Amino acid sequence: MISSATSSSAPLILGCHVRPGTHVDLVGGFRPDMQEADNVLLGKARGFVDDRQSAAVAGDILIPLEAGVISDAQIEGDLFDLSQLLTFERGEEEITVYKNAGSAHLDLIVSLFVMRCLDEA
Repeated sequence: MISSATSSSAPLILGCHVRPGTHVDLVGGFRPDMQEADNVLLGKARGFVDDRQSAAVAGDILIPLEAGVISDAQIEGDLFDLSQLLTFERGEEEITVYKNAGSAHLDLIVSLFVMRCLDEA
């Protein structure tokens, strides 16, 4: 697993170095000019995002979309979609990428959920 939380405008994670079976979290860049992972990685990975609208304007998604490396259809789901799954299958050799573009409303929802869980404990 690789996690990145930077404000880099030049990709730091290069797809040519990411081995099959790796999961990559991209949680830093949120502007159109910020890109933590290169187009090669996004082009060969299964993609998931926190929120489709927010992620579409973050460089990690926007730049490969504009370059034609990925399509909207290659973003398999957002947090809502993932929360509806009963199971999630991932091949041993698959590379997955999760892009969090910093949607504050999702942070609030998760915080409220955690607080409720703590109150019930």
